[in-house]
Amino acid sequence: MDLVLDGVTSGHSRRSYRTGLARFFAWIRVAGQGTGFTKAVVQQYRAALIADGLSASTINLRLSPIRKLARELADNQMLDPKVASAVERVPGVEKRGTRIGNWLMKDQANQLLNAPDAETLAGRRDRAMIALLLGCGLRRGELLRLDVGDLEQREGRWVIPDMLGKGNRVRTVTVPAGAKARIDLWLEATGITAGADLPAGQQERCHHRNRDEGRQGGLEAGPALCEADRAG
Repeated sequence: MDLVLDGVTSGHSRRSYRTGLARFFAWIRVAGQGTGFTKAVVQQYRAALIADGLSASTINLRLSPIRKLARELADNQMLDPKVASAVERVPGVEKRGTRIGNWLMKDQANQLLNAPDAETLAGRRDRAMIALLLGCGLRRGELLRLDVGDLEQREGRWVIPDMLGKGNRVRTVTVPAGAKARIDLWLEATGITAGADLPAGQQERCHHRNRDEGRQGGLEAGPALCEADRAG
């Protein structure tokens, strides 16, 4: 597994690949496939995923690390290149149509934004955090890496310049005035002038806090709330 993970730089992709390979190896053990790592075995795994009723995107996500495993094994003289090439040719599952997705309506977003208690320090922090997630469209991982000094004023508006996001893509994010006002209220209360907005390593706590605030605001912990705090 390390052979594959060592060639992946994104933390999110590393977790996805690790999970995908672990599921593949577990399936091999349960299914009793003793014929080795071949195209036929991977095709049987693909058929099993389809039979389980998984979506095309999920199946394709699980096949991706298997193809990379074949490529890495061949590059390191641990698998016949012809076998590796055959495994890489196992097709993904065609996506049919476009998923409509789910999102918060304006009044629901306002409920979520105002759910934390503005009179407490933790509440001000959470209000600033949720404002950045909703107003700037940040992923949790991007929020956790954000420092106070990352916010800059350009041409009369506040932005997060040159933010490195998913897939190592660089973009400049505009910070709405309302979100900046909430950040300022929290910074004023804490006296913080530099450093990370959230403690490092608190991604799961951030995720569950947003769900809890959503429940307090009368929102169900469903797809809409999940998409409001995009995964990092």
